[in-house]
Amino acid sequence: MSLEVKIETIGHHYLLNPATISADRPIMLSGAPTIPAGTQANPPREVLLRGARSRSRARLNAIAMPLMSIAVVSIVLATIVLIFPIPPLVESDYAYLLTAADRLVDGNGLTTTPPLAPNQSWQWSGDWTYLTKWPVGYSILIAGLKSVLGTTALQAARWISIIACAVALVGWFTWMLQLIPSGITRYILAATCAGLSLPTAWLINPSTDLIVVAAIPWLMMATVRVVLDIRNALDDGTSAQTKALGSGGDRNFLSRPLLGCSIQSLLFLSLIGGASGALVWFRYASVFVTLAIGSYLFYEWFVRKGLRLAHVISFGLGSALPIATLLIVNTLLGSGESASSQLNLGDRMGFDFSFALLWRAWWMFTDLGYYAHRAAAHWTVATWPIVLIAGAVAIRPMRETAAKFLAKPAVALSVAVAVSLMTMLVVAKVLFSGKFDYVGLDRYYQPIKPLYLVIFVAPLVVYCGKRLRASACVVLMLACMWTVQQSWTRTYVRWDNANRPTTLSGSWSRCFEPGANELYDWLASQKNESIVVASNFHEFIAFETKIPAIPTPPNRATLDKWVAQIRETRNVDNVRVIFALDPSNKWRDYWLESPEEIIERLGLTPIPNTPPTIAPFLFELPTQTASVK
Repeated sequence: MSLEVKIETIGHHYLLNPATISADRPIMLSGAPTIPAGTQANPPREVLLRGARSRSRARLNAIAMPLMSIAVVSIVLATIVLIFPIPPLVESDYAYLLTAADRLVDGNGLTTTPPLAPNQSWQWSGDWTYLTKWPVGYSILIAGLKSVLGTTALQAARWISIIACAVALVGWFTWMLQLIPSGITRYILAATCAGLSLPTAWLINPSTDLIVVAAIPWLMMATVRVVLDIRNALDDGTSAQTKALGSGGDRNFLSRPLLGCSIQSLLFLSLIGGASGALVWFRYASVFVTLAIGSYLFYEWFVRKGLRLAHVISFGLGSALPIATLLIVNTLLGSGESASSQLNLGDRMGFDFSFALLWRAWWMFTDLGYYAHRAAAHWTVATWPIVLIAGAVAIRPMRETAAKFLAKPAVALSVAVAVSLMTMLVVAKVLFSGKFDYVGLDRYYQPIKPLYLVIFVAPLVVYCGKRLRASACVVLMLACMWTVQQSWTRTYVRWDNANRPTTLSGSWSRCFEPGANELYDWLASQKNESIVVASNFHEFIAFETKIPAIPTPPNRATLDKWVAQIRETRNVDNVRVIFALDPSNKWRDYWLESPEEIIERLGLTPIPNTPPTIAPFLFELPTQTASVK
């Protein structure tokens, strides 16, 4: 008689003969070597090798599948952009950044024409100045790709946008999959989350916000993985999958083992910190990512006791290094301005708080754009979380379910990221309201809009019955259809049919039309050390022509001061100032003085013998050589 048992090897079965069992006799296994009593069986060598190969394949698949997905999505997006090209919108910020990239490739460092912006006291300080008003990471990335591919800065920015869009779509899709058990609704919710992460414009236009949005889901996945692994080590092997998500099986990305020892976990957390801190090199406002992850790790250590203090410190040191490095570089190479001015926070602080700011921040966060032509859609999205939270507070079963859901690391981290960004915007508005209305700009909320689905929609799919899940599935399908048909397809087709005029660089020409390219060519032909170009769109002239340009001066005394500085810097005796003025001021009419007032106050006269198309844009000082010598 033999008894079949399963010994803890790797799933192998052996036949055990009960007659051979005693306290001092070896256990006899039919078809297997003799195993002394009280000892564990060592699996055969080929079994160990097979298990190692299986784990290696799993690790390779965990890396290869996202990379393959990103490659496929990038090819699809690139095909669309190449077949249906749309001139990108280069906003003022990116004119400065692209100019810095061009000058870096040309060996002139990360310098750009001195910026001008509304509600800022920035002053012109020279032909070129080190870039501090916006972080230099995006310019460095563009310059590197431009050098490798041999393209223009704008073309390099376009390839960066295509790849970053693919990284964002795959990242947010994968992140949502970690929260939901198997089922069709899981994939619909993940697709909705991915679609919500990107506006159409980011596929076409240069954007540093896109870099941040693309990085966030991968940083959150990495953070959750390391937290789960540390929890397992501290809890002596408790199932990470059960604690984290409650479902999903061994295939779940978050549940795969990653770290084996505490030294590895410290190194991995420092790398996560370094990556989150490096985002500040692309956008100063991305510091909220570091604050969110750091706050979550502190919570895991101080409240849940799931981490050691060393883990929190390791992340903090890793994130502090790139941030401190950028601040030091700005201080050393900047033009001696205050830190708040260099970081684009304005020149003065104050305190302007009201509870209405909190509602405005919530209203902006919940503006997901679905069926925007119907006010009821936005009100539904904004009030649903309030109803959900009220139910969780008042009803005990809902409260227990909510606590269980929020205890999952992926959900807790999502909440930390959303709260961190909204808190940062409210604080910035309260302290630096004189510079800008940070709370009221939609682009600042784009990085956390997919988290609305994670926090307030995912619980319906995870915990509710079939009928509610089916209803949620229908709503999510409508949201996906809106994204694909309205937000993406219709917007792209409308822009493609707009026949936008194009500048020499390939960007959408918005100022000095008609005749922008002819104007840029004419100005480039006048380039020499004695020429100074003043314009109400000076950063675009600098980007298109590579000529140093100055903004329109507020008065004649300021102009004379600037010209004297230029003469000294360039070591020339005479300077000729050419004014290139767009008569309409375009989108700047609310903060720039009208060209008519400038012409009248400075007594400007049209430049003779210029092409008729661009003659309305060109002016000069009467007998200016004598007046500015």
